[in-house]
Amino acid sequence: MKQDGGFTLLELVVAIAIFAVISVGCWQVLERMVTSKSRMEERSQSLRALQRGMWILARDLRALVDRPVKAGDGSRQPALSSLVPGYALVLTRGGWANPEHRPRGELQRVAYALEANETGGKQLVRHYWPVLDRASGTEPHRQQLLTGVETLELQYVDHRGAVEFYWPPRSKDETEMVQAALPMAIRVTLETRHFGAIRRTFSLGGAHRP
Repeated sequence: MKQDGGFTLLELVVAIAIFAVISVGCWQVLERMVTSKSRMEERSQSLRALQRGMWILARDLRALVDRPVKAGDGSRQPALSSLVPGYALVLTRGGWANPEHRPRGELQRVAYALEANETGGKQLVRHYWPVLDRASGTEPHRQQLLTGVETLELQYVDHRGAVEFYWPPRSKDETEMVQAALPMAIRVTLETRHFGAIRRTFSLGGAHRP
């Protein structure tokens, strides 16, 4: 009598093995695709954050105003300074938008600092105060700009083209420091985890007294 056709045990084992190999290969390809997409999205987000952070920094520097201020401890601070403890750069800028028409001026005191974050890395943070001449205890508002920043270096170019690493130059006394002229340009170097070294030079030739 004619027997019904079917698979032998060996054929089933071979088929299952082939299916397993194909499944593993497809899973690895899919995993690489998902990982690649995730990395691309992360880099894209980091790039957008970098562009936004540099735009805000450029906006503040281009709106620089030669207006010294009184700090909360009663001391006088120059319009632009890298010598204020806790901050890499402090400056007075104009053009502070006031869409709610609050009773305040258009000048704003801002500062930049490199601070540690929750993951143990560093981040670039922008601080700004609600008033220029501050009373004791006036606290700044805090705005996180960039994460993954390893180092921040600032160089100042004076009117003779000489480069200073602090501003105002430390050779001046306190009165001269407050009244010191602004630099002609600032060179900013950010060492970032995702994009390496980012270097920008900002001209300050348009800064003026209010």
